[in-house]
Amino acid sequence: MKERTGSGSAGDEATTVGGVPGSSATLSLSEDNKLVCVKYPGIISNVDKMLETIGGVQGVSKTYADPSRRLELRFRPQDPFCHPVCGNCFPSTNLLLRVKRRVRKGNSKEAQINMDVLGVIGTTYS
Repeated sequence: MKERTGSGSAGDEATTVGGVPGSSATLSLSEDNKLVCVKYPGIISNVDKMLETIGGVQGVSKTYADPSRRLELRFRPQDPFCHPVCGNCFPSTNLLLRVKRRVRKGNSKEAQINMDVLGVIGTTYS
């Protein structure tokens, strides 16, 4: 039997649902954890270099503060002649989840799944 555990913010209690197929749980979310999703067109091996190509944290903050601006991606940020690739802003209502699946070595049929809701994604740049 699988067990799922979901938790909202730090003050909420965990909601546990048995392994019944089709069962669900109600979870209240706080508006404190509003997140922004950036769909990056590449494989990220170094987060600092990736942030530099989209203007850093300050560049993303300025773009997010003004809804008419588009997020600029420069593949060569040091080159002043490099033309940016622009990403549009889309409203979204997605959840960011942390899912952990624990399996015992001898018995792969018995698995324990833990889910934590980290926040609500309100804006997506694509």
